[in-house]
Amino acid sequence: MAVTIIIILVLFFITYLPQYITLHLLYFCKPCQESVTFHKIDVALSRFLFINSSLNPFIYAWRVPKYREAFTDCWRIFREKLGIPCQAGSGLLSSQRKVSQEGQLQGNFLRSSRVDNFSIELKEFKSTAT
Repeated sequence: MAVTIIIILVLFFITYLPQYITLHLLYFCKPCQESVTFHKIDVALSRFLFINSSLNPFIYAWRVPKYREAFTDCWRIFREKLGIPCQAGSGLLSSQRKVSQEGQLQGNFLRSSRVDNFSIELKEFKSTAT
């Protein structure tokens, strides 16, 4: 995770530094304020801010497995909404595809254990209420 944060910070500094420099030049340099060329460079460098924001989700998806799963689930849902066919066998969300060591789907296992716990608590509540 530390490497991911370092990558994100380096990308942040690389993409924000040109805009930071041009803003300071614009503030302190009188000829720069009147230059059309400088204004064009400033507009071009401001696009780096958008590049940083658009690259961050892909870096997180590349480096963080849980984020990658959520990202692919969102992408799959988006494709389904557009009517684009998904790959075979991708009908389940990634959280539903994970198989525990016992061979059961974790999502179903967690749901059934919650239901079992709830039914036990409900039985205990009914027995104490009567």
